[in-house]
Amino acid sequence: MSKYFSVLFFLCLFSLWSKPNWIEDLNYAKTLSEKQKKPILIDFYSESCYYCHVIEKETYNSKEFANWKNKFILTIVDGDKYPDLADEYQVSGYPTIVLLDFQGVEVGRIEGYYPKNQLLAKIEQYYKSTDLFHRLQENVKKEPLNYYHYFQLALYYHRAKQYHKTEEYFLKALQYLPENHPQYYENKKNLIYNLAVIHTKLKNYPKAYSYWNAYLAWLKKSDLDFPTAKYYRAYTLLFKNIDSNHTKTEQTLFSELSEKEKRIVIEDLTYASKNLPDSYEKEFSKKLLFELNH
Repeated sequence: MSKYFSVLFFLCLFSLWSKPNWIEDLNYAKTLSEKQKKPILIDFYSESCYYCHVIEKETYNSKEFANWKNKFILTIVDGDKYPDLADEYQVSGYPTIVLLDFQGVEVGRIEGYYPKNQLLAKIEQYYKSTDLFHRLQENVKKEPLNYYHYFQLALYYHRAKQYHKTEEYFLKALQYLPENHPQYYENKKNLIYNLAVIHTKLKNYPKAYSYWNAYLAWLKKSDLDFPTAKYYRAYTLLFKNIDSNHTKTEQTLFSELSEKEKRIVIEDLTYASKNLPDSYEKEFSKKLLFELNH
């Protein structure tokens, strides 16, 4: 009999999985969030997840949670139905709640089951972090010559995947970094590295190459990043003349380089193929090196 009732209880919980105020389209939720300047609460769930249904009944249907309904764009995602979204947000189990600010930057996540009061407390805690963007902007207004505020805004924009803004604020951080700063060397090196990464992501290979070149000038052979920087300098130099339709082969691109540039590519790839810690990049270096030499 007890087994019968437990099954019946579980089936009843399934019937309660109805969320009229929740949005199932995450892209639409992001549009609303940006327009209304509201954070997003994403509930990643699975139909077969017992505790997902417990949270639905115990917390989401409670009077206490009703107070939060107007503060978030409430969104549900069936992780089994949309595994790509679950992967994108690095969801490894259910229930998982991910909280984003209005620009799509993650400000917190809650993994697993928590009783109602604990779960509401965690939601409240992360809600206080959803105004991070405005606080960072205020910091810049208060201290417009402080490089660190620009650096923090650049990191924020990077998390928001707004890479042109990221570049803008990294450059401002570089502009306002004082030479008498006790960590001037490390900070400048870090800023140049981040600019190299941003332009590589944007596929602005000529600029990316110039920053990887500058970054290498700050490194020693003993630095852990040295082989990685060599790899990306070779990669961005090789692809700096790539056409928008990507019709040129690696051999064609290589043939268009000057003799000096060819030597840099070959030397960097040779070094990277022997010393890179990442196995994929190491194998890619070897393959590319073979193709360019034949």
